[in-house]
Amino acid sequence: MKPPVLFVLLLWLPGFLAEEDPCHVLEGSPDGEGRGPPLSVNISSQGSPPSLLLSWAPTQPGGLGHVLHLTSLSSPDGQQLQAHTSESSFEFQNLVPGSLYQLEVTALQPCGKNVTITLIARTAPSIVHGLQLHGSGSPASLEASWEDAPGEQDGYQLLLYHLESHTVAHNVSVSPETSSYNFGNLLPGSEYVLEVTTWAGNLQAKTSMHQWTEPVPPGHLVLHALDTCALQASWNSSEGAAWLHLVLKDLLGGSNLTVEVTRGVSNHTFLHLSPGTAYELTLSAAAGPHQAMGPSATECTYPSAPLDLVLTPVPPQLWASWKAGLGARDGYVLKLSGPVEKNTSLGPEACNATFPGPLPSGHYALELKVLAGPYDAWAQASAWLDDSTGQPRKDHGAKLQLEGLEASREPGRRALLYANDAPGLLGNISVPSGATQVTFCGLVPGAQYRVDIASSLGVITQSLMGRTSPLTPQSLEVISKNSPSDLTIGWALAPGQRDGYKVTWHQEGSQRSLGNLDLGPDNSSVTLKGLVPGFCYAVSVWAWAGNVSSSVQRIHSCTREFQLSLWVAARGLVSFAPGPSVCHIIDLEGH
Repeated sequence: MKPPVLFVLLLWLPGFLAEEDPCHVLEGSPDGEGRGPPLSVNISSQGSPPSLLLSWAPTQPGGLGHVLHLTSLSSPDGQQLQAHTSESSFEFQNLVPGSLYQLEVTALQPCGKNVTITLIARTAPSIVHGLQLHGSGSPASLEASWEDAPGEQDGYQLLLYHLESHTVAHNVSVSPETSSYNFGNLLPGSEYVLEVTTWAGNLQAKTSMHQWTEPVPPGHLVLHALDTCALQASWNSSEGAAWLHLVLKDLLGGSNLTVEVTRGVSNHTFLHLSPGTAYELTLSAAAGPHQAMGPSATECTYPSAPLDLVLTPVPPQLWASWKAGLGARDGYVLKLSGPVEKNTSLGPEACNATFPGPLPSGHYALELKVLAGPYDAWAQASAWLDDSTGQPRKDHGAKLQLEGLEASREPGRRALLYANDAPGLLGNISVPSGATQVTFCGLVPGAQYRVDIASSLGVITQSLMGRTSPLTPQSLEVISKNSPSDLTIGWALAPGQRDGYKVTWHQEGSQRSLGNLDLGPDNSSVTLKGLVPGFCYAVSVWAWAGNVSSSVQRIHSCTREFQLSLWVAARGLVSFAPGPSVCHIIDLEGH
């Protein structure tokens, strides 16, 4: 019976083995001689220091994990690493940046049905170290330098951006052996961004740096006065700097003004300054941390005109007084014109002056100039100076009142007075806001004048013409009655100007004019002929100039009666007839 037992044991043993060995069950399956399911592995390069992260699908039931082999391809004796994991990912750390690696990933399966996949991967490159961007001695260039990036790389890409315009100024690729580069043709005084990219295959690492090119200041600066309180600065170019710093210094010790303007601005106006004051303007160009000094210029504001100028006659001399305008001044110059001319200079603190006599009587005009640097402002006054005989002084100065002034609320307007036939300024007065007329006093009678209305900036906005009234003939009197039919009237010539005199006459008791005469400006008498002897007449005389006339002067006088008795005695040529008193005059020449 033993053989059956052995047989049974032999039968049982294969059954036992078939039950315990899973590989036996699979022998007849279609995959009995194949491998496990396909293996899919994802690889990514991570961080710094670089690493390679591998990931795959989770291990199937019965799987024995994964074996990983890493070999560097960059050098024969490069890194070789091996790992076994039952997880679904693994990271090889502290690898060489930018290097190529071969990776073998084997999925372990029962019965030796392992699946292996071989992959090639590259670690991310490293950024360059010690990147610097600095000026290279020219405002239009920047020089970049760096230390080689650790590990391996295929090359570097240099991108230089102009920050203000967001444009690429340079795009350059250089070899791994290159460690510096000079960028030219840049805009002075501008900010640039350099981006350095390390390439290894299709992987990259970037680093960047900002820097400014050196600024270039404008080469030409001009400072000129606009009026008493404003200066305008202008320069030829501001494209070479991000900002321009303007410092205006009061040379008389006042406060300084600082202004900053941006690229593209080519002028600036300083307002609210002190009149008659010298200023120095300095200009510097700035760009980031860089600064370059530029040109400087000096200029003086216009001085303020003297106020309340009065010329007072104190026979036989003249006395002038005024108030100083706002601000500073270098001094005064006084010019007196009239029957005599006198010039004098005074210091900046003066407020009055005397023109000592004896001065001839007549009309005088005073021009008072205040000086500040190369500029001046002026005021005018005039007065009539009588002789010093002790007679009461009479003011012969005429008044000019002009209507038609354009009403304006603009402050600082001035009325400038000129004689019509002369360029010299005779008067300078302020015009109140909203005024529609302007008046000048103390002028030459019968003279024609022009008045220009100037804005606060000196622009002439309106011109008016006018004439003062001539003075009335003085001391009108009868100076001769030599003939019964004539009257000779005389008068004193009045001061000032006129175009002539007009004379009219009529018999008293009648308003009918018997005649009128036009006389020249220098005539001082007239003889009226053909009057009726023994009658009384009213004679009117007045002066005229242009379209204006003086007041009328009148005188009343009678012609002499005709002396018939003398004629009768001498000639015996008069016969009397009875009845009314009628006489017949016989023409001696028989006519």
